Amino acid sequence: MRTKIALSPRVLAYFLLAAVVLTAGCANLNRPEVATPAADHTGKAPPNALPISGLPIPADAKLDTDQSIIMGGMDHWIGRVVLYVGSSPTESYNFFQKGMPSYGWTPGTAVQSNISTLTYLRPSQVATVQIEAANLGGAKITVVVSPRQIAPAAPPGATQPQ
Repeated sequence: MRTKIALSPRVLAYFLLAAVVLTAGCANLNRPEVATPAADHTGKAPPNALPISGLPIPADAKLDTDQSIIMGGMDHWIGRVVLYVGSSPTESYNFFQKGMPSYGWTPGTAVQSNISTLTYLRPSQVATVQIEAANLGGAKITVVVSPRQIAPAAPPGATQPQ
């Protein structure tokens, strides 16, 4: 014999509220920790700005602190910066393609696809910008800056390979 349990509207409301709160709390467990970056080329930086410069940073960018590693500071840094932005991958590609030269970077290579890659050069650094769709909309941008390897000059009298 089955017995019916009658819940008052108040108890039912409490159960529903608890379920919503628990579900919302679990939804953020796999999201990366983010911080707001970045100084722009005007030199004005918000209080929580990144300790780097030399890159165009979208206004709505969020830094993924779990995936980023920055060694050095300001314009003399190397490492990886991972950003999440609300703009599409195509808009982000255009943003970096237009913005990097204004920070002293010379374009190297550019490939636009599902995962787009832009490469830029400075006299002592190389930057690779990788742009892909983020899981929840927008774009994930990974910028890797490393020292530039300059090939040694050929000794006098040596021939260049052909």
